[in-house]
Amino acid sequence: MFKTLLSRSPCSFKELRKDLSKLAKQLQLAIPPLAPVESTDNEELFMQAQSYVDLGDKSKALKLINRYIESSPDAYWGWTEKGKILLQLKDYEASIKATEKSLEIYNGNSYPWNNLGIALNRLNRTVEAINAYENALLIEPENNGAMMNVCDPLIKEARFKDASRLLIKALKLSPTKKTLHFNAGNAAAVMMKERRVDDAIPLLEELVLVDNENPQHWQNLALLYQSKKDQEKAIVCFGHVLSLEPANSFVLLSLARLNAEDGNFDLAMGYCDKLIRNKAELSSAITLKAQLLAHIGRPKDGISMLQQVLQNNPMNNTLWFILSEIQFSQGNYNGAFGSLVRCKKILASGNEPPSKHTLLMIEERLKVVDERIKRSQKE
Repeated sequence: MFKTLLSRSPCSFKELRKDLSKLAKQLQLAIPPLAPVESTDNEELFMQAQSYVDLGDKSKALKLINRYIESSPDAYWGWTEKGKILLQLKDYEASIKATEKSLEIYNGNSYPWNNLGIALNRLNRTVEAINAYENALLIEPENNGAMMNVCDPLIKEARFKDASRLLIKALKLSPTKKTLHFNAGNAAAVMMKERRVDDAIPLLEELVLVDNENPQHWQNLALLYQSKKDQEKAIVCFGHVLSLEPANSFVLLSLARLNAEDGNFDLAMGYCDKLIRNKAELSSAITLKAQLLAHIGRPKDGISMLQQVLQNNPMNNTLWFILSEIQFSQGNYNGAFGSLVRCKKILASGNEPPSKHTLLMIEERLKVVDERIKRSQKE
């Protein structure tokens, strides 16, 4: 058929269109209807309507596009433009009707399908919105706008895997598109909230490749790796966050804990020291460092540090509890008992009563220490 079209002598437009229609039918493609021959004035109406949209006067644009449609009711692009204007005016029902009219005339353009999906999704008609976006993608498989937009209703329908797959594809196609970065980040956050870890991880892995200076993406990816017990990858991602936000106390504390769990005690204490210098997460940093000092054979340094801090902050029940644990490990049972009693009194005097679990833990620990004191006295 292609050879026939290229080799034949000049023919009439009707003959050419007839042959093109046959070819389109064989290839299962739709071809747009014939455009009406318009007057210059009518073309001007359409252009003016688009100009007023750009200027922000959507009401004026709607009046002009209505005049255009009156004179060219079969021009599908006029109905598409009307649907877009109504969408911007937040008249979603009317936008749907206008866009469906455009698609009734010609359904082979991805643009009105995408607009229809937006309007349907705004009305929470999510399944219909997904169908509209999927039609847009059938026509234009690399339409990253449709890929991005369909993910919102997909997530509403709990189709997280599909949303992740399409966002990853869109990011590969348009790696510098900022709105796509933003939407992909939001989608990943929802997946995290819904505990869809295996869907969120590949999305964030792609996102940090194209938007690698966004600390939130790296931090979310680190948390996901941490939830999968992949300490090494979590540490690498938290390290990226720290390179972008050196004073991020949450990340410093996370790195301290992860390195402590991995046996990197010097690194862990280094992060604790940074927190202490920054006066951030002080209680957590001090207790962790004291525990680490005890673990590496320097319990007296840990006890000394806790006692110094408690002189200035005597109402910190957590510090008293950790002090009692280190004292107990060193055989100072009376000191451990006294520290636990202080911890219990502070908890009891607080504005909010401690949980039953906390009180039970303190009572059980007091019994253990008391029994150890009695046993040592007999010895």
